[in-house]
Amino acid sequence: MIRKIKKFFTYSFSRKKEVIENYYYLFKTQFVYKAFFLSLGSGSIIRKQLLITPEYISFGKNVNIGPHARIEGTKEWH
Repeated sequence: MIRKIKKFFTYSFSRKKEVIENYYYLFKTQFVYKAFFLSLGSGSIIRKQLLITPEYISFGKNVNIGPHARIEGTKEWH
């Protein structure tokens, strides 16, 4: 862990920002969004989505949903 922290301080500003954003969205996905999805695997990240209807959607492990994604799930298709 200490090695990771030391390495973090050697990164450029833009890389540090990217790492911090990754941890933020990982935390938000696993502790906030997880309650709304049918299932959500560990390591999955959802970033600034446009629209998601979570009640019929399952994600496996390590899924990465990029910014402005629109993912819809329905119970029936007409």
